[in-house]
Amino acid sequence: MKKYIDINNVPVLAKVSMNKNTVITPNLIVQSDENITDDVRQEDYNMIVLPADLMTDDYVDISLMTPTGQNFIVISKAKVTIPTNNDGTYITDTVRMNLSEDEILTISSAIVEASGLSGSKLYATKYVEAGMQNAATPTYIPNAAVTAQISADPNIVSAAMETLRTRYTDTAKAIRNNYLQSLIDSSDDYEKLSLKKEIYKYKEYTSYMEYYNELFYYIMEINKRFKKYTDIRGCIKWE
Repeated sequence: MKKYIDINNVPVLAKVSMNKNTVITPNLIVQSDENITDDVRQEDYNMIVLPADLMTDDYVDISLMTPTGQNFIVISKAKVTIPTNNDGTYITDTVRMNLSEDEILTISSAIVEASGLSGSKLYATKYVEAGMQNAATPTYIPNAAVTAQISADPNIVSAAMETLRTRYTDTAKAIRNNYLQSLIDSSDDYEKLSLKKEIYKYKEYTSYMEYYNELFYYIMEINKRFKKYTDIRGCIKWE
């Protein structure tokens, strides 16, 4: 069966060397404008403030905002994946990226620097049309003192990530969950079915619905008891 590849969004790259007239199969190519070199590694980050509508395969810049409002681009045009738990639910506060050694060292410096500056943050911004937009130029330069700290104690990066995660996670989750709910509210019945399949992968949303359903049954029980004594179903609105 033939399979057509959309080449409008990002370049199509060969994973292996191919001779002329080689039959191309999906496992031989990848749609990406990432340059996969020997030092590229897959890294997960759970302390970056994410756009509410961020999805797998989106492209982002990771920037550092200082307490004075200055912005520095740390990582430019990185393709992201939203990882999942074993049960298939999304880990909504985490992004997975393929980064080179230099990029890993750069973002590690930014993480440590941001954790030590109250009011600073690392945040992601999406590309609108990744296939048509050029990558932004990184403007963040790793701090020499911070780099020396990391070299002396690599565990300082993990501690800094935890500091930032604690600082931002609750707000990020609330924003993303509100966005998911708004998708349901603004869709017709047919769209809601497909949206719910996707949205219920988000663990935070399913937890929210569990509490919502429990509250609903409490209200139903109150209504039944109210009707028993007043022969009126529901609650009276007092003026």
